[in-house]
Amino acid sequence: MKKVFLSVCVAGTLLTAAQAQTRNCGTTEYYELRKQQDPSLEKRTEENEKQIAKWIKEHSASEPSAKATLPAIPGFEASGNEELDKINYAKAKAKYLAQHGLTNGNNIPVDIIKEKSLREKKRKTFSFIY
Repeated sequence: MKKVFLSVCVAGTLLTAAQAQTRNCGTTEYYELRKQQDPSLEKRTEENEKQIAKWIKEHSASEPSAKATLPAIPGFEASGNEELDKINYAKAKAKYLAQHGLTNGNNIPVDIIKEKSLREKKRKTFSFIY
């Protein structure tokens, strides 16, 4: 029985995989049809591609203006060294959260978490289902 079930599963998987590979999108066929109807389409497409490539070169992510800026936190001053700034930012954030009672990392005050855990204990204590 197990062998028959396994055989059916394997055969079904193979048939599904074979059908999935023969599916065509149609976008390419439609683009070819549009090129036949409008001969200038291919030229306009190439021009657009060149403009996009030029824009990407001009606005690359390696530019200094594209660097991420960290939100302002008391006790943190950016030095310009990205690695050092990440470390100093994390320290300043931890210190700030600790000062404001938000030391659990998810910005929920610690007293609320304690209250929630107390409610959970009470619920479990008075529960009839164990």
